[in-house]
Amino acid sequence: MSNDAPTRTKEATLADGESITVDAKTDTADRVATLVDDGDGNEPATYDLVQEVRNSEGDWMPFDSVSSTTETAFVDEAVPRRMRATVTNVSGGEATFRAAMNAR
Repeated sequence: MSNDAPTRTKEATLADGESITVDAKTDTADRVATLVDDGDGNEPATYDLVQEVRNSEGDWMPFDSVSSTTETAFVDEAVPRRMRATVTNVSGGEATFRAAMNAR
């Protein structure tokens, strides 16, 4: 299936404990991919990832989380409406992160 929403991408240099969030419309999607790198296509510094879904009342609910990772990709079955992912720098120092979410 296709989705009319483009890939959402954010890039920022984050101090330890700071976060960025990306989201995607998932109404017509089968899968959602969350991608994270250092802004140059390399493995990112250590981060925590929290994924959430929006319920029918408009509230964000927990979906999945990963602690202290340097993984560059997570692919999950899409949950209808909207999904978002928050990347939090836990590297112990300043680091650049680029996060993207794509629903297909």
